[in-house]
Amino acid sequence: MKFMLHVLLVISLLALPTAALAHTGIESSKPEANTVVQEDTKEITLFFEGNIEDLSTMAVKDGNGQKLELKTVNVNENTLTGELVNPLPKGNITVTYNIVSEDGHPMEGSLAFQVANEPSIEPTTNNDHEPQNETQPVEKEKEESNTNPSPAVEEDMKTNTVSPLIVVIAAVIVIGGIILIVVRKRKK
Repeated sequence: MKFMLHVLLVISLLALPTAALAHTGIESSKPEANTVVQEDTKEITLFFEGNIEDLSTMAVKDGNGQKLELKTVNVNENTLTGELVNPLPKGNITVTYNIVSEDGHPMEGSLAFQVANEPSIEPTTNNDHEPQNETQPVEKEKEESNTNPSPAVEEDMKTNTVSPLIVVIAAVIVIGGIILIVVRKRKK
């Protein structure tokens, strides 16, 4: 009887980490994290493992930490989409998100990617009614596209993998403790 009780205890404790990991995490994104984007982009879409609530938001920043203006942010089941006022500028881009998962738990995170080229569409300004002075075209610097993510992108990639590692280590410690208790009680 005691043995069966211990087995049930171990099984229930093994099930607990699974329940704790049931919170919605990011599944993928468009543009994909840790990539180099070659085309003009005015929309960022984040796909999550489960449905998210309408309270979910996102923010987009360039490599200088300047917040880029979002025209709209929409939630549709497991998708969070942000439409930008202007195309993404060249350089490092960081997207941070704050979501509320279907089970009510708030979660936050971020992802990063690079934009290789300046946008071909001119950014819109609030002074659309003023005539614009046309000047001679400015020569664009010819730079080779960097297909490797920047150090900032690589650092973001490393920090996103720490949490699951901590959970696995904690689970191994708990299971080891349970096994140790069961073995000691059997010896008595």
